[in-house]
Amino acid sequence: MAYASLTDLRAEGVTPAEASDKRLRRLIREASALIDAVTGRFFEPRRMTLALDGTGTKTLWLGVPVIQVERVRVSGGVVPAGDYVVYNRHLTQGLQDPDDREQPRVVFRGPLPRGPQLVEVAGVFGYTDQGGGRHGRTPELIRRACILLVVRDLARLGDREAREEAEARRRIVSEKTRDQAVTYEKPERGGPAGELTGDVEVDRILALYRRPAKMAAV
Repeated sequence: MAYASLTDLRAEGVTPAEASDKRLRRLIREASALIDAVTGRFFEPRRMTLALDGTGTKTLWLGVPVIQVERVRVSGGVVPAGDYVVYNRHLTQGLQDPDDREQPRVVFRGPLPRGPQLVEVAGVFGYTDQGGGRHGRTPELIRRACILLVVRDLARLGDREAREEAEARRRIVSEKTRDQAVTYEKPERGGPAGELTGDVEVDRILALYRRPAKMAAV
């Protein structure tokens, strides 16, 4: 799992003196994991098999954006591909209104049987944008959020002074070099202001991608 690359970080000015390739890879993995935890989603194609409850209706809610369905089984039997419709139009048609990633589902010709874990859906899943191949690509804003998180953590854990300085600079709104006046960001009412990751800019991005509370669980 990596939502940014070494090339991305080097292009943003992170030098080998600040962080080796090995350390940058670890920071990228940690930042990517944090993004997943905060948003309740993942932003790359992952091959998975979901075991879901049959609800007695035609619609099967997946709980995670669907990229490609490879096989569906109901009560152990394979369902022909022509007997269901996969809602992944954000990739197949570039359609984002409505955005199928917000209500991921498969709709069947007839109602499914009712019961726990009767339906098995195998395929590729993840919140990706159109482009970069048939499975899509990690959204650019998620890539940016990952880079920002890595850059903020370049100071080593043992270097308390450097970490405190980096934390203070993230909150600066404006500063005057002549008289040293500095204005810091204040928490916003009703909106993210660093409470998700401790970084206001990152939180504003991740708030756009957080999993809706109403989305059915996998």
